[in-house]
Formats: sequence, C-alpha cells, structure tokens
Amino acid sequence: MIRIKQFRPFPRNELLRAIGTARRVAVLDRNHSPGSGGIFWSEVAATLHDTDVLLQGYIVGIAGGDVTPAVIGNVIDDLNERVTAADPQWQEVAV
Repeated sequence: MIRIKQFRPFPRNELLRAIGTARRVAVLDRNHSPGSGGIFWSEVAATLHDTDVLLQGYIVGIAGGDVTPAVIGNVIDDLNERVTAADPQWQEVAV
C-alpha cells in the first residue's frame, strides 16, 4: 500500500520506485470528476502510461463515507480478477 501525502509537485519518481515490479495497481480516490475519474487516478495513469501495469481506479468514501476493511477487501478481490482496466469502479459503503 502506498499513501501519497503530497499532490503537487506529484511524486512521480518516488511512486514508480514504490510500485516496483507490481503488475496491477488500484487507486482509491475519495473524489470524482465526471468523465475523468478520480484526481489521483489521473495522475497515477499519467505516471504509468509507458508501462504494462494494469491500473484500475476505484471511487470510495465519497461525502465522508468510511473506507472500511470490507471496502478494501472488495477492491483487492476486484483487482485480482481483472484482465483489463475499466472505468472507475464505485465502491458502496455499508451504512
């Protein structure tokens, strides 16, 4: 798990080093820009555009919702089953 604490300037080189040899990456965004996905997803996608990494975005915890271990488990399960990336996946939060 990588937690990015600095958005500008975006830490591209540090992110690439942290990802290392991973073949799949999930980006959890707590925001959404219609038509673009999450803000962090678009930055990570730009960073990984010349790689073979399967990058999947997930929208979680919108409007202050909790990102629970169950949500993280759903993301991991979904990412493990993917062969291709898709539009950002919304993850429901149990109320």
